Amino acid sequence: MTRLNLGRIGVWGHLDSLSAAEASAYVRRVDELGYGTLWVPETVGRE
Repeated sequence: MTRLNLGRIGVWGHLDSLSAAEASAYVRRVDELGYGTLWVPETVGRE
């Protein structure tokens, strides 16, 4: 079984209020900063 390397530090982000373009830019920036993990919860309950 392959294990994921999530790293020691990640980012927890609520992207619900962002447009697709803004969310894409946010994700690119998180990656540029070197974070290996971005957690995006589904707290609004959309389907």
